[in-house]
Amino acid sequence: MKIQFQDAEIPYPLSIMKGRLRLSGLDDTKIAAIVSKLLDESESENMSEKDLLSFVQGKLQTESSERISSFNTIITYENLRSEHEDMPPIIVVIEGASATGKSMIALDLIQVIASTRFISTDTIRQLLRNIYSKEEYPELHCHTYQAFKYRQVGVDQNPMIRGYKAQCELVTSQVKEMVYRIISEGAIAVIEGVHIQPGSMKNISEGVLEILINPSYQIHQMMFSSKSGIGKLRSVSSDEQVRKDEFISTRIIQEYLEKHAIQNEITIINMQDYEQANQEIYRLIVMKMNQLIRSYQ
Repeated sequence: MKIQFQDAEIPYPLSIMKGRLRLSGLDDTKIAAIVSKLLDESESENMSEKDLLSFVQGKLQTESSERISSFNTIITYENLRSEHEDMPPIIVVIEGASATGKSMIALDLIQVIASTRFISTDTIRQLLRNIYSKEEYPELHCHTYQAFKYRQVGVDQNPMIRGYKAQCELVTSQVKEMVYRIISEGAIAVIEGVHIQPGSMKNISEGVLEILINPSYQIHQMMFSSKSGIGKLRSVSSDEQVRKDEFISTRIIQEYLEKHAIQNEITIINMQDYEQANQEIYRLIVMKMNQLIRSYQ
């Protein structure tokens, strides 16, 4: 699809509109129907982005007032971002221990909010492994739930947490520097990873939205166990007893993160399935946009 821009036609990524509709609460069937009609309309006449938005808003009139309001909020926020250079970009930070569903949720959000920046703390850790040797920093060359075997920091805490914090010391500062850079560029971003402790990012910018993903003990246990089978991850043990022991360590880290989320008033999503978690996050993003809009009007 192409739209009219100044005196020329330029390609328009339909994924942006699909993401806005998804963020507004529409399901895939309704989104597909609107996009199909939009494509038919664009073939018969040249459309500007304003025409495109007006067309979609017209098709939304049969939807609930909440969905219409959400879509209008998204458009208002984007317009204000164009008008005000100091309007902060939305930075969604997805937190949680290993196997809580962070990565899959983040991948969905990249498309939904049209994020042009993405950071996984696992990737930062891997880059650091190429800089710091295993002999020098053994706590970096393992999973967070294994780090306690090599180095621990802090006092009066479970050794699993001290090991976790030791690895975080090396990773988190790098993540923060990248987030500051992204905000200075005005880019919308999704950040995910176990190395982000709840409350550590919220004061960086008004546009930051921290969310802790928190599946129940049983769901978390099954997701953790499936990483080698369903997830085909080769860096985890296939030994059933080892995985049981490692899950206990992982759950200790998750409970630590949950405690800090409560203390720092970070939203906790009690994940039951991906669709439920995604829908809750969509509503939180629209709420954050509304908050930013009010501060700039």
